[in-house]
Amino acid sequence: MLFDKDYHRVREDRNSFRPQHCRCIEILHSKNQGIIVREDSHSADYVLEWIKREPDKSTIGGLRLIVSVLPHTCFPLSREDMDLLVEYLHLSPRFLALPFDPSIVHRDKDWEIDGIQSWSVRGTDCQRAGISFNRYTKIVSGILIVDEGCKMDDDQWIHQIKESRTCAIHPLLIPTLLASNYIRENHQRSGGIFGRLGDLERLAGVRSFSNPSVQAFIKDSYKRIREAADLRAEISDFTTALFWLKGCVFGPTRECIRIFQNSLVESHLETYMGRNIYLVGKELDERMEFIERGEIWLSAMAKGYVAKADTTISGLYAMFALRDNENNLEIASRASKTAEDAATIAEETKKDSSTMTSTAALSMVFLPGTFVATVLAMPMVAWTPEDFWKYWAITLPLTVAIIVSWQIWAQSGWCNMSS
Repeated sequence: MLFDKDYHRVREDRNSFRPQHCRCIEILHSKNQGIIVREDSHSADYVLEWIKREPDKSTIGGLRLIVSVLPHTCFPLSREDMDLLVEYLHLSPRFLALPFDPSIVHRDKDWEIDGIQSWSVRGTDCQRAGISFNRYTKIVSGILIVDEGCKMDDDQWIHQIKESRTCAIHPLLIPTLLASNYIRENHQRSGGIFGRLGDLERLAGVRSFSNPSVQAFIKDSYKRIREAADLRAEISDFTTALFWLKGCVFGPTRECIRIFQNSLVESHLETYMGRNIYLVGKELDERMEFIERGEIWLSAMAKGYVAKADTTISGLYAMFALRDNENNLEIASRASKTAEDAATIAEETKKDSSTMTSTAALSMVFLPGTFVATVLAMPMVAWTPEDFWKYWAITLPLTVAIIVSWQIWAQSGWCNMSS
């Protein structure tokens, strides 16, 4: 049964099941060897109905391929998602597994070994899909397997895959490994974030600026603030990544578990891969619960990191503000002392000015008498004691004339013009 890619015309066998309102589904199968399904929207129910009607055509070695490819159909894998999977899903030193899109599959060479059917993939198509692999790429049981340079024939290839049990063990291999690896990597990352936050908190918690290390920290305070802001942004990205993990991994994976368990129950199988059906479902539930608890713990820790980073940055800004306030207080104290010194200097200058005024007044009073006495004491002047009255007769009028002249000059406009 093959549905065209234009999703309008349907070619079907007379006895096959025809899904209604299935707008994006492509089923490739070969006789009784199994199916590979690419689907979106709500077509999974129709496919499961077809599996229930024809169970022999829907299994390969006990593995339901429709469930095997559901991790891909539940995750809209972009190029970035592919890169993320390539980065985290290193299952062993030699194997790498990815969910695949059957639209890049070309049945140039199909083969069947031990009930498992595989198709080769052209390298150009993989590169167009954002994947770069070598010619040892195979698709086995709905999982894209890449062997890095291994030269084995098909029998050895299938045997190696079955022995390693890295693929086709259950359909949740991809999402559970993605979630567990992602949580483990981010847990290590959170340790580094915690250490850097601790350093900033120790500096932000110091209330005295006498410590030389704190002085050195303050010297490049702007750089430290930028580092704290960058750390805050990194923690936000970390929280966003956890949100993506919860929304894009756990939800679809839970849906995978539900469909997987329902399909096993509807097929009336008692065992799966040699194990009891009930135990398989219980193990998947327990594993996802464990991974989800790890995500919840990481999310709570990330929220705490965000709050701690905000508090730390606020503490740093408060510390710098306190440092600036202390500097301003010291400047104000020194300015007050300078003002007091200036007032003292002004007072002393005023005293000096008063003293100089007194000195000038006394000089004005006694200078005429001194001048007259000096002139009369010269040898060229005939001087007798009887002529002493002449000294007073000259000195007193001259002194009065000088004082009056100074007063007139001081009150006139010439004094103001000269000043």
